[in-house]
Amino acid sequence: MPADHILNVFKARVVKDAGPTMAITFNRSKKAIRELCRIYKNSSAKLSRQPVVYFVSKTGEDEEYEEEAADVGGPMREFLSLATETVLSCSEPQLFEGCDDHKVPVHSQQLVLNGYFRMVGEIMAHAIIHGEVWITGLAKPVKEFLSSGCAESATQVVCLEDIADLDVHQVLQRMAEADEDEITRLNSEDMVSNLMAESGVSAAFLTVNNVSQVAYEIMVYQVIHKRMREIDEAAIDMEVLEKRLSIDPTTAKSNANNTAYKFFLEYLGNVCKRTEGIMIKDVLGFLTGSALMPRNINVKFAKSNTDLLPDPNTCLMEVDLPICHATYEDFSRAFDSVVRIQGKGYGRS
Repeated sequence: MPADHILNVFKARVVKDAGPTMAITFNRSKKAIRELCRIYKNSSAKLSRQPVVYFVSKTGEDEEYEEEAADVGGPMREFLSLATETVLSCSEPQLFEGCDDHKVPVHSQQLVLNGYFRMVGEIMAHAIIHGEVWITGLAKPVKEFLSSGCAESATQVVCLEDIADLDVHQVLQRMAEADEDEITRLNSEDMVSNLMAESGVSAAFLTVNNVSQVAYEIMVYQVIHKRMREIDEAAIDMEVLEKRLSIDPTTAKSNANNTAYKFFLEYLGNVCKRTEGIMIKDVLGFLTGSALMPRNINVKFAKSNTDLLPDPNTCLMEVDLPICHATYEDFSRAFDSVVRIQGKGYGRS
């Protein structure tokens, strides 16, 4: 997907050209990643508004003073550039690993649960739509997944340089150059067998005929599938989410079911655009018990016109949609009300 098209899509969905602005105060005297957490993890932040950025620093007397931005493009562009550089290079916590132009998210459930990669996604979107600042340094498969939401297309551009772990990189390099004797040595090493088992490759052991395929499957796992949750968090988007929805195959076709499903897609699309109130993470938590992007949500429909509210089963990753609402506005109000009141954990589990 061309970069200018991605930019236009982001702007069309999110940017508000008129109306109130969002004031951002960034203190250079404090740790940059902590300042970004304060700004982007703030639930009251309205990221669709045009940002107005103020840089401050502390004097020797601990008094703060406002300073001029160093970037000739203005404080906003300097801040957004600084934000994107910080998330790629910070070490406490480390969010990305690997060499320049091949950086991948660090695989860490703790970072996911603490919302760091969701913050990365918001910073990327903020930088693109308001400053036309692009994050440079990411591995090509990561950029492909973030722009398309398609893991399959991301796997097609994986290369050896995307492997951040030096030991794994060395093993894959040996596989690429292996003759029969080297393959025998590789088969005898615990690290190789453990790596093959972890990556779920299709072969039990290496041969001259399969070594290239095994190396590719290991690369795909190490770069994409191992880090799917981390990448998903940075890429929550309606186009990605819609691909995870499936209508239960036992469902009978009817106008009421079709209308309810249409309302559901429209509701999710609108929630993805929101910057306040009921957010997409709230809805995902209500539907699945987790704010993370689900692998799949099985969509079913209420059996009675008297069922006014959606009824999720978080254990089975499925939801019964109400079919009684004649307008999208009624459907949206019903969904918002139950998410707001009962939220995460409401569904049967």
